Amino acid sequence: MTKRPISSSEIPTDSPKRQRLTTSASPPASPSPPAIQSPSSQQTHQQALENLYLDTIDRKRLDFDFEKLCSVTLSNVNIYGCLTCGKYFQGRGKSSPAYFHSVNEDHHVFINFNTLKVYLLPENKIVENSLLDDIKYAINPTYNKDDLKKLTTIQARDLSGVTYSPGFVGLNDIKMNDYANVVLQLVSHIKSVRDFCLLSSDNDKHIPKNELNKAFTIFVKKLWSPRLFKNHISPHELLQLIGVISNKKFTISEQKPPRDFLLWLLNTLHKSFTDPTTKTSVFSTIQGKLQVTSTSTSTVTTTKFWILTLDLPASSLFKSKSGVHEIPQISLQTLLSKYDGITETHTGTTVQTYKILKYPSFLILDIPRFRDKSLNIPLSVKDRNQTIVQFPLEIEFDEGKVKYRLVSNIVHELKQSDELNKDDDSSWKVQLRKSQDEWVEIKDLKVEKKEEAYLFLGETCLQLWERIK
Repeated sequence: MTKRPISSSEIPTDSPKRQRLTTSASPPASPSPPAIQSPSSQQTHQQALENLYLDTIDRKRLDFDFEKLCSVTLSNVNIYGCLTCGKYFQGRGKSSPAYFHSVNEDHHVFINFNTLKVYLLPENKIVENSLLDDIKYAINPTYNKDDLKKLTTIQARDLSGVTYSPGFVGLNDIKMNDYANVVLQLVSHIKSVRDFCLLSSDNDKHIPKNELNKAFTIFVKKLWSPRLFKNHISPHELLQLIGVISNKKFTISEQKPPRDFLLWLLNTLHKSFTDPTTKTSVFSTIQGKLQVTSTSTSTVTTTKFWILTLDLPASSLFKSKSGVHEIPQISLQTLLSKYDGITETHTGTTVQTYKILKYPSFLILDIPRFRDKSLNIPLSVKDRNQTIVQFPLEIEFDEGKVKYRLVSNIVHELKQSDELNKDDDSSWKVQLRKSQDEWVEIKDLKVEKKEEAYLFLGETCLQLWERIK
C-alpha cells in the first residue's frame, strides 16, 4: 500500500516538526490573519475585569432613596448609579456623564435604575453576577406570600450590624416633612395596601403604570425590607413627585396638617391605582358609607367617606385648687356618639345626625385641634385645642356587632420657637402596633418602644383602626 504524504497542517501542535515550521524565518505562502483571542481567553479576561471592578463597590456609600436625577445634567432620563461613590449619572455612551465619570474618577461599575442591569465602564460590558443581587434588591425589593407571613416577626440587620424591625424604621425629616412622614407610615401599615404593594410587580396588568404608583409601591417595599443597607429610609423621591403632582401644595419645605395630606393622598392613590377593567382599587377597603339626616329639612343623603371627623368640645386650660394648670379630658366613646344616628350635631343653623351604613375594613378617625368648630376659624399652634382623648385599644359599634383594633396613632407635639414674637411650631410622631401587646413610637429617625398605657397621653390627631369583627 502506498502511503499518503502528511501535510504540515496535519502535524500535531506539539510535534517538533510543527514547531520548526511555525518558527521558520521563511514567510508563509499567504499572509496569516491576525491572531484572534479564543472565547475561553476572552471569558477569563472578562472575569478578571469583573473581579477587579466589583471589589471597588462601596455599599455603605449607596443610597437609592433620592430622586433619580443626573448630578451633572439634572435630567431624569436613562439614569445610572455609580456603585463606587453612589452618585447618579445619565447614559453610558462615550459622551455621557457616566462615561466621563468612569474615566476621570476611575469608577467603573454602574447600575441602570430602570432595568437593574449592571455595566462596566468605559468598557461598556454588562455584568451578570449573583454578588450584585443585594444591590438590586435594595433598589426594588421583591416579596412572595411566604415572606408576608414572616414580616412582623423578623429581626433584620443593616450593613453596620444594627438591628431593626422591617416596617418599623425611621424616615428622614429632610426639611419640614415630618407631617408627611407620619401619614406615609400610617398608610403603609394598612394591611391590605401593604400586601398589595409588596406582591405587585412591574408586569402586573391590574396596576396602571404611572410614576406615582411606581414611587409609592417602591416606598412601601423599602419600608418593609429585611435587607436595608441602613436601618432607615428616606421618602425624598416619593415626596418630590408628590410636590409636582399636587402643584407644590405638599412639599418637604413647608409644614401642612397631616389630615389634609392624608385626604389628598388617599384620593389621589385611589384614582391612580383603580383597575381600568374592574373599576376597583385596593384603597376601597378604607372607604365607608355614611347616612346624613338633616332634621331641619327632613332630608336624608348617603355619602362615602375616607375619614370620620370627631368634634372636640371647646376648652381651655384651667387651674385646679392647687393652682396647677390642668388639661381637660374626654373619652373616645363620647366623641364617637356623633355617629350613632341619634346624637344631633349643630353646624351653624343646620342640625344633623350621622349613622354609619358601611363599616370599612380600616377606619380612620380625625381629631382636629387647629379649628374652632363653633366659630369655624383656624387656630394657631398656641391656641390649639389641647384636650386629651382617652381611648381603649379596641372599640365596638352597632351593639358589639362591629369591632375594631387600634393599629396606628398620630400625635401632635409642640416645637417651641427659638425666635421672639414667633408662634411655636408643630412636630409630629406616630405610634404603631408591632404585635398584640407591643407598640413602637417613631419620630423621624428615632424609633423606640412605647408602653401602651401611655399612648393616650399625647395630643392624638389621627388614628387607624383595623376591623376584627
